[in-house]
Amino acid sequence: ISESQSKHKISKEEVELFTTEPLLQKLVSDKKVILLQGEIEFKEDDLQTKEILDQYLELPGKLD
Repeated sequence: ISESQSKHKISKEEVELFTTEPLLQKLVSDKKVILLQGEIEFKEDDLQTKEILDQYLELPGKLD
C-alpha cells in the first residue's frame, strides 16, 4: 500500500518560512516534508504534518 503524496506550490515568502520557523525546519529534518524549487511535498494522510503546515502556509483544502 503506497501512501499518496500531496504536492503544493508555495510562494518565495512561504519557502523562507522553512528557514526561520523551528516547527517547519523540524518537519524537513524529520523527512515529513520535502521542499523543492517552490514546491512542498508531504504525505496526504499525515494529519499532524498537515496541521502544522496549515498554521504557516495557504494550502488548498485547509483543515478547520
